[in-house]
Amino acid sequence: MKLKKIKKLFREYKEKLSYWWLMEGRPWLDFCRPYRFLRTRYYNIKYGIRNLFRWLPVIWRDRTWDAHYLYSLLEFKFKNMEKDFRRCSWHVGAEKQADQIKVCRLLCKRLKEEEYTTPYDDRNKPHNEWFRRKVEESFHAEPDEKGHIILVKQHEPDEPEGRWIFSQAEHENYMKQQDLDLLGKIIRKHSLGWWY
Repeated sequence: MKLKKIKKLFREYKEKLSYWWLMEGRPWLDFCRPYRFLRTRYYNIKYGIRNLFRWLPVIWRDRTWDAHYLYSLLEFKFKNMEKDFRRCSWHVGAEKQADQIKVCRLLCKRLKEEEYTTPYDDRNKPHNEWFRRKVEESFHAEPDEKGHIILVKQHEPDEPEGRWIFSQAEHENYMKQQDLDLLGKIIRKHSLGWWY
């Protein structure tokens, strides 16, 4: 009699254990609170230490006085997210979402580096050199009453070239604003759906 009970209990525990392995322990978590506590603590410590070493160089270089550092933080976060979405695609559409995250990462990289030169800019390098020389000629160094050297403006650069350089700066600002708008639009439209 006892042998039949033992076999029955053993069979029940074996079924529960196999079910537990299939479901990663979720059905037993309510019955095994110490295990749940230890399991969550283990993963929190494991991923926390990994994140410390992963983020340490980025945080070390972080400063508060420029948008460059904000974009470098966002770029690093998007890079990690893209890698995880491509490596562990646990849901349908993960590749598409990884592509959206890649676009965000590339936009943050462009905004951080501020490289908005075009062939138009390369073609007009003589204008840039002329304007740089004119600006340097427009200022000269003088000592003030305390003996400190200050820059004093002598005259404005010539008007036609000055207008050209200001239109180039306006075009660069327009391109930056386009990138910012696209980044905000992608985050606003898709970020809540990246994990569902």
